[in-house]
Amino acid sequence: MVRVNPVPGTVVVEGFTMSPGETVGWHYHKGLSYIIVLRGSVTEQELVGPDRCQTHQDTAGRAFLETPGHVHNVTNNGPDTAVIWWATVFPKSDGLEADGTYPVDPPSCN
Repeated sequence: MVRVNPVPGTVVVEGFTMSPGETVGWHYHKGLSYIIVLRGSVTEQELVGPDRCQTHQDTAGRAFLETPGHVHNVTNNGPDTAVIWWATVFPKSDGLEADGTYPVDPPSCN
């Protein structure tokens, strides 16, 4: 077993809803994020290269990770309210924003 010196940090755990048509806007997180779509479905657009985006749908029961700096946008394109649980671990040195997201200008996706 390898022991690592503990680093002070902040853990943010949040549950939120997204109404049909609602979007969170393009952003990234400074820490590793764990996401669970509890109800409904959302469409995630993610930046995968210079001006290149990829789109996929995340449905109820899906859990996934987002790495630090992963630029993305999430929209509820479904007919029902989506419920999402989101948890992120931020090193204390990151200077956490109020809601843990860091907005970016929308990329020109091809």
